[in-house]
Amino acid sequence: MTSESLPVSPLDPQAYQFYTPEPGRCVEVGAENLQVLLPQIPLPILREDLETAENPTPSDDAIGKGIYGYLRQFPDCPLGVRYAELLRDAYPHFLADLAAQIAMLDYKEVDAPYVRRKVTFMKILALLEPENPRLLASLGLAGFDLGLMFSELPHCRQHLLAAMGFLQRALRLAPDDVALEVLLGRPGSERASQSSRRERLTYQRPLPETGEHLYALEYSPPIAGRIEYRVRAYPASELLTHPFEMGMMAWL
Repeated sequence: MTSESLPVSPLDPQAYQFYTPEPGRCVEVGAENLQVLLPQIPLPILREDLETAENPTPSDDAIGKGIYGYLRQFPDCPLGVRYAELLRDAYPHFLADLAAQIAMLDYKEVDAPYVRRKVTFMKILALLEPENPRLLASLGLAGFDLGLMFSELPHCRQHLLAAMGFLQRALRLAPDDVALEVLLGRPGSERASQSSRRERLTYQRPLPETGEHLYALEYSPPIAGRIEYRVRAYPASELLTHPFEMGMMAWL
């Protein structure tokens, strides 16, 4: 990363101040006091921690506390991935705290502020696992729920667009989470519910030369005579409460 791409000031300069570690500075991790080298990038430190400290150089604890608080406030900030990696390597207890809070929020009815908090926490985890389809799907569903809350009506479009983006990424990254079905029926059965049979194709493998994915089905119709068929695709995940919950379907 070049110096030109580094942020000059924190997103909340009233609460945070940037500190760039001197070359070779490490923090000690765990009971074995393992040394983790600090990257030479601007690290957000809470001003209150700097003002109350006797030493102008922030302590190891102040660095971890500042990064954790900053990501909770600005999960989409510049250098967010580097900050999350530093939490993972040097301050894993903060990530454990995130996971615990997400799990707690999953098992209770919460208002919009708590759902927003859950989305923020999952965004931080997604900085470390940007290709985790389950995590992306969870972000999409949480954003979808947030967009449907009455109190969030002024921001409904923003929440739903963000949710759609996460779900599209999840589907691109997990082709086996896309359900492809063939519907077989007699001629004139225009509605899916009128079809006599519905069979699901299974995911086989990616096709690197085209960027597509192969699905297949071996099937012998149990009925004789003329048969018509249609193929449809829609999101499929154990996280959905109903197969058609997302209202997203493509007929092929």
